[in-house]
Amino acid sequence: MKLLPLSRVFLSSALLATISIPGWADDGFWITIDKETREKIRAEMPFLLEDVDLSSVATDEAFSSSSSTVAKVSEKKIDALSQFIHLRMKRCGGFIVHDDFQQALSLVKQNENTPLNSFVKPDYTIDQGEVVTALIPSVQESSLKETINNLTRFNNRYYQSDTGVEAASWIKSHWEQLAKGREKVSVELVKHSQWKQPSVVLTWKGSESPDEVVVVGGHLDSINQGSGDKVRAKAPGADDNASGIASITETMRVLFASDFNPKRTIKFMGYAAEEVGLRGSGDIATRHKQGNTNVIGVMQLDMTLFNGSRADVVFMQDNTSNELTQFTAKLAETYLPEISVGYGRCGYACSDHASWHRNGYPAVMPFEAQMRESNNNIHTTRDTLESAGGNGLHAIKFAKLATAFAVELAKSAGGNPDTPDPTTPDDGSYRTLKNGKGFCLGVNKQSGNRITASKCNNSANQKWKMDGAGRIHPKADEKQCLVMKSWFTGANMAQLNACKTTDNTQRWALVGGKLQNAEHTKFYLTHFGEKYGDWIGVWHDLSNDYQQWQWSN
Repeated sequence: MKLLPLSRVFLSSALLATISIPGWADDGFWITIDKETREKIRAEMPFLLEDVDLSSVATDEAFSSSSSTVAKVSEKKIDALSQFIHLRMKRCGGFIVHDDFQQALSLVKQNENTPLNSFVKPDYTIDQGEVVTALIPSVQESSLKETINNLTRFNNRYYQSDTGVEAASWIKSHWEQLAKGREKVSVELVKHSQWKQPSVVLTWKGSESPDEVVVVGGHLDSINQGSGDKVRAKAPGADDNASGIASITETMRVLFASDFNPKRTIKFMGYAAEEVGLRGSGDIATRHKQGNTNVIGVMQLDMTLFNGSRADVVFMQDNTSNELTQFTAKLAETYLPEISVGYGRCGYACSDHASWHRNGYPAVMPFEAQMRESNNNIHTTRDTLESAGGNGLHAIKFAKLATAFAVELAKSAGGNPDTPDPTTPDDGSYRTLKNGKGFCLGVNKQSGNRITASKCNNSANQKWKMDGAGRIHPKADEKQCLVMKSWFTGANMAQLNACKTTDNTQRWALVGGKLQNAEHTKFYLTHFGEKYGDWIGVWHDLSNDYQQWQWSN
């Protein structure tokens, strides 16, 4: 079968409402697809797209622009279409699924010149330097890698598989744990009517301008394009896109561990079904537009793991906002001068930022490399952490950039409203650190401020607080910080020293219930057990209750 040519004659919305196309059933999906891809399909696999007689409704080429066109694909063939585009065009996604014909035609006529919605009022200023510079050092490769490893343990995260649903539920649970204690935070599974996998949305309500919204998102699904049974095929998707979800998760971990309190609402999103037409993000972006939601900026993190180009971060310049892109590049220059930036183009709607852009919202897409130099292992069983280098060093650049983006767009209202003012004595900002055996971290002032673990007694000597940079201060002496004495000395000790902003041995992160040292990331705060008395030190992972810590009031 051969597709008839489509024309460039624009049809009015009134005429569109009355169109009935002969030979086109109601089932299947309306899509927009770039002309290069359509011509490739027409030449090699014409049966993928529906053959239709348009002569009764318009002249030739009625439904295309200079770069893209409207088509229809049956539900049974959508996976085959996605696979063809990946294998023959070397593209991720490559088409956008729409709710109806009118929506598809409206988008293709707009092409890339989509105007911002009239209710969107961007505000791009850089004035949160003190907050951002305190937060960025808290970004940890170890916790980011842990998220990637957890997501790649699922057989796949395919949008129609049970494990794809389970992965979304895991993300929801993990994000809830990170936000625990934050009263203005909610996490929900956003269900979609046409497939199994839900999207995940964490909403952190702004304290002063809650109707103004900042979005940081990435897709959570994965796909094995070479398999004929995608529901059961293994698709670890470490780079595409466990890495993006991990970068987003690390950003929120850092923010929630601090006393940051956003003026504007921040939404962190994990989209379903990106690999089959940007469907999850398309649904969510459309809902926001229908609700006249003032989304002032959207960051898309899709593939952050593989360092394939000379530039560390490549900003995509199609289906994005030039103003927001330049603002984000300026954030990198201001807060991350050690990384280099470049610019490139996808050449098509390559990820979920396109869904927001096509719905009239400003979006930015920082990517791991130039498209031609990005990870060739995606959409296969080879998309693993090991094949991308075995570490998360490239991905943490994007987590740091996303942290700056979230803070500078949402702005700090100052202080965490979920905890009392820390300047007031005994106001609850100092809490106890209790391990899995029920012992509390303390300071023995009679023994030269020695760090101990003893039965919890709620005394001032067992009160601590963690600041935005991950330093842990005792109430007994706020100017002191908990420090790991360098393990090179063989002492494996934890002690108190005068706080120094440049000393990473004084910075800690609660990762999987363990207090990990920022300088020596394989070492954790450890109570060596009753056998050794109250001795507190640092040691490698023992996976026992003596290394498990939690904050409690």
